[in-house]
Amino acid sequence: MALEKINIPSDPSPLSVMEAITNTEKMLSEYSIDQIMSLCEKEVDERVHLVSKVFDAFIVSCYTGAPSLLPFYACEWVKYSLRQGVCPESTGAFAVYAVTKVSITSDVKAGKYDAEVVRKVIQKQRAENKYSMQKYEARTQVMLCSTIDIWHGN
Repeated sequence: MALEKINIPSDPSPLSVMEAITNTEKMLSEYSIDQIMSLCEKEVDERVHLVSKVFDAFIVSCYTGAPSLLPFYACEWVKYSLRQGVCPESTGAFAVYAVTKVSITSDVKAGKYDAEVVRKVIQKQRAENKYSMQKYEARTQVMLCSTIDIWHGN
């Protein structure tokens, strides 16, 4: 992660969590949904896929080993995807970010919007037909359906 200039604090504070979410939200707000969809069309090299798989492994580990780090990995992964291109693995980034943001800010309306962006990314990736989306789509949909969709009343 150091090679990609990704810094995760070892002992996060509530303030640092809010700063990470705010910074990520600021970066995301610079992109329209169409611009995010165009990032799905960008050819990403194998390194981007590998870094995303490392992020994915850290995210899974955070659930049980270090939940306080989850917001940071989600935020950094979203920002990485916006900089390098949105690959199938990136759907996990956007989904975890959406769920984490709602959990921390209680802004269910914003979480619903983020969930819809994730679902559009999945549709776009599926339409591009470059990658098998089954694994990523299934996991992402379970995450969104069991959290944001329930919180939003869908």
